[in-house]
Amino acid sequence: MPISFRKHEEFFTFHDPMQDEKLIDRKTEIRFDPLTGETSRIIFDPGAPFIPKDYSQLAKETEGVKCPFCAENVSKITPRFPDELVEGGRFIAREAIVFPNLFPYSKHNAVVRMSNQHYVKPEEFTEELIADSFKAAHQYIEKVLEFDNQTEYVSINWNYLPPSGGSILHPHIQVLASEQPTNYQSAITTNSHSFYEKREKIT
Repeated sequence: MPISFRKHEEFFTFHDPMQDEKLIDRKTEIRFDPLTGETSRIIFDPGAPFIPKDYSQLAKETEGVKCPFCAENVSKITPRFPDELVEGGRFIAREAIVFPNLFPYSKHNAVVRMSNQHYVKPEEFTEELIADSFKAAHQYIEKVLEFDNQTEYVSINWNYLPPSGGSILHPHIQVLASEQPTNYQSAITTNSHSFYEKREKIT
């Protein structure tokens, strides 16, 4: 039984003041996750174009001595891993630096400081910068799994800039590892097993 991707279209009819009160049908597309059944809604013709905000002023206000991830601070004020996990206390992969989260969300929780640059505009991210950061995150995960055989669930999480809930402007990602799954991991695991069992019965 192959995974199938399903969508459903709905149309809302109304008089549009932007088109001289013309009666229009505007479409919404509902897409279904094939494993969990959760849905996402895609909106078409949103109207105004999306223009990314420039955070240059905020960057000036928060960089340097005010930022724990800037070059002059990161090796001085960020925490270190125990040497038995990471010799020297931190992973370093060019600009990417991996260290413990002061306020962990999980049994194992690292932060990957991605770049020396405090504010990186979305279009300024390079493949190398992203690849180095995720390689460093993966290196940390491998060490954790080798160190702690009770850990089963891992995730790499990245939210960037204030609209995403990012609390620090300096680009960074979170790496979590735990004995317990997140809600999403639990749902994916349960539904994946169910999908596999159904496929086995059919074949």
